[in-house]
Amino acid sequence: MKLKRTLFVGLALVLAIGITACTKNNEKPSENTGKNPNESVNNNERYMNYYSTSYNDYIAGLNRYSIYDTPESINNQFKDKEYPGNEKYLSDVKAAYKDSRDKIQSFVTSLKKDGKTEDTELKKMNDDLIAEGERLVKDIDKRIEKLDKVSDEDMKKGQNDFIKLVHGTEDVGNDIGSGFRKMIKDMNDRLGITGNNKK
Repeated sequence: MKLKRTLFVGLALVLAIGITACTKNNEKPSENTGKNPNESVNNNERYMNYYSTSYNDYIAGLNRYSIYDTPESINNQFKDKEYPGNEKYLSDVKAAYKDSRDKIQSFVTSLKKDGKTEDTELKKMNDDLIAEGERLVKDIDKRIEKLDKVSDEDMKKGQNDFIKLVHGTEDVGNDIGSGFRKMIKDMNDRLGITGNNKK
């Protein structure tokens, strides 16, 4: 079990995605040539508004799961309050994964359905974000499956050993969450969205 790799894809994702999507700082002109610049700006603004709304609805609130990033951060949260026990802890971790998965899937679905733009750069970024989000959802499903296999014998372990076990079980050998986080950041940068301006 790799204790150093305690990536909680859906959960670590939210820490890095903690950028609260909002409004644009400045509009970047479209790179599409031969089009009316005002039409392109309006198209980019429509996309930015739609993306911001979807981000706020589905992704922004996931940062509350950052407490599950590492065994150390989890143990730190229980310094001031009582550890709920292995069964409750495992249940909370699974619920956090499922919530993350469902919200990321809803975000991806919304981008597929209504995240349309004629700007070729934005379209490519949107399509790449959709593909990476779909891979992330599959990865989270694999992690949930592994958590479902925690045995009754495992449930008898002490707090620290159990937390380490759960984090080791979550490791499925890849870190696509970092790719998704980077794409979210790149999209926010491209649209001029910052965490300081709230929609």
